[in-house]
Amino acid sequence: MMQRKFLTIWISHIYNQFVIFVNKVNSSITLIKLLSKIYHFQFYYLYKLFSNAWLSTIVKNVVLFFSKNLQFITKYAKLNIISYPIFRLLVFFYGFFHNWGITIIFVTILVKIIMYPLTRLQYVSTLHMKALQPEIQKIKNQFCNDSRVINKKILSLYKFKKINPFFSFLSIMLQIPIFLSFYYVLVSSVELKNAPFIFWITDLSSYDPYYVLPICVILSILLTQYHELSYNNIIKKKNFLCIMPFLCTFFLFWLPSGLILYYITSNLMTFLQQWIIRRNFFKNNKYN
Repeated sequence: MMQRKFLTIWISHIYNQFVIFVNKVNSSITLIKLLSKIYHFQFYYLYKLFSNAWLSTIVKNVVLFFSKNLQFITKYAKLNIISYPIFRLLVFFYGFFHNWGITIIFVTILVKIIMYPLTRLQYVSTLHMKALQPEIQKIKNQFCNDSRVINKKILSLYKFKKINPFFSFLSIMLQIPIFLSFYYVLVSSVELKNAPFIFWITDLSSYDPYYVLPICVILSILLTQYHELSYNNIIKKKNFLCIMPFLCTFFLFWLPSGLILYYITSNLMTFLQQWIIRRNFFKNNKYN
């Protein structure tokens, strides 16, 4: 029986011999019943039935020591195939840093570096499409009454310039599962319970008591957004850019500090990678 970060296990050494019933009496009491098959005992004979019980927080290394069959006892929604390797990566580097906050920052940077080729592919494709906006606008003005012709002309333009619009979404679609996997790992891992980072952050599984980290997330989002848009677009979308990060403020304030730390690092790495890609793109001044 598993409740968020806590686990109750009963393992019998005689397989298929027991049935366990779990009845919730009320919000604070759960009754566990163990029903075995019928045994016929003879006088003067000694019988031994072995089973193990475990009541604990879900600390993976301890649980695996109890039974190797419990490797995937923590369910990261439908993303176990990605979440579990990320968790093992965090545990591995924690052995070097002995600080979960630094470990989260390092692993986030490492994952962003690994994903950089896909990020570059997506962002360069986006820049190519933005560079073609004047020509696309001319097509729309020329064939304003025929959407079929407009779409055909735009696709022909992409083909002529050797641009695949699909690349603009490919990287994002591939990175969403990684983002969600980090979320599930950091929210459900009991290893972050009472784990300190620096200064006032003494529990990465709890929210920042002074709300410094959520404010840093908002600033990192604003930084990335302003970098993404050209000067003219900033003027047009100024209000939208200012409002959007603050719409998430209420939710950010109550998220675990470890998760907020991941968001900050991920946003700053995204900003740095986009700045490098954008600089090289306009420096070369050609589609490659």
